[in-house]
Amino acid sequence: MSIIAPRTAIIILGLATSGKTTLGQALAKATHLPLVDIDEGPALCTLPHPQPVEADAAIALLQKVMRVRYRVLFTAIEANLAEGFSLIAVATFSKQSYRDELEQAISRAEGNLKVILCHYNTKPFEVKRRITGRVQSNAVGGVRSIQHFRQHRNTYEELRLPHLAVQMELGTDIAEAVRSVLTYVSAG
Repeated sequence: MSIIAPRTAIIILGLATSGKTTLGQALAKATHLPLVDIDEGPALCTLPHPQPVEADAAIALLQKVMRVRYRVLFTAIEANLAEGFSLIAVATFSKQSYRDELEQAISRAEGNLKVILCHYNTKPFEVKRRITGRVQSNAVGGVRSIQHFRQHRNTYEELRLPHLAVQMELGTDIAEAVRSVLTYVSAG
């Protein structure tokens, strides 16, 4: 018997490179719930890696790609909840408009929302290490520089959704992080 109530969307959000996918995969394994990661399933519904030559065109195209991915993600969340299923979803949700759309999808499906905010030590060497890894993996979107990191970090300081903050440092005990999330989610 699952400790996760039916129609529960466990949303794992935070900056790119904050450990969202790592936590989501471990939580999915522990709960046997489906995991929808915006960089996986929804990414299959868009252009693979938009790379126009002009910088402004590249930004505009990336924004369109991300809007499609979020629409696919919201549809997956709402459809699962409407059928009585629970799930785990992973995305940055750095824009308030995406958080608003998430709440609307949860409400339409009469679901329960549990938000987990992943974060990490923001010392410059750690931020640079994570950004370098993301750039080398050719990941679409997300934080690409320390300046960009600082701009995005500020969007989570105003997170008005009730949430559990989970520190995801290098060497984090993932099992302990999963236990913390499960305690939070099962508390009602």
